[in-house]
Amino acid sequence: MKAITEPLRNFITDFKLENNEKIVCFGALIYFSAQYSFILLPTEVQIVTIGTDTIDVVYLLHSDVMKHGIPDMYIPGDEEFRYEKNKALIIKGNTPLHGNYILAIHPENKHWIDAATNEVYSKSKS
Repeated sequence: MKAITEPLRNFITDFKLENNEKIVCFGALIYFSAQYSFILLPTEVQIVTIGTDTIDVVYLLHSDVMKHGIPDMYIPGDEEFRYEKNKALIIKGNTPLHGNYILAIHPENKHWIDAATNEVYSKSKS
């Protein structure tokens, strides 16, 4: 599976998530931050490239994602994607329920310390 979007490609490569399937699937810890909410949630994440040169899509698969009103699908171009090397995939967007938000996806195969997490959020808010 080859993601088209550069931040996704780098994220998949650095965290060694690539496989021979057309879908990358992994466990992650997500941090969803908006003006009035901060949600920490473990979830399965799928990254799918549809067509050979068409579109990348990121899906969050945990049922509590919808319960909290967090979007469960993200498309580069609709949202801003950025990769913080060896830390997290950062997605910025806007929803009617939460307004502007930041989503950070941390693969669960990494042990994150508070300092690294704080660094990601301080950079992502600028």
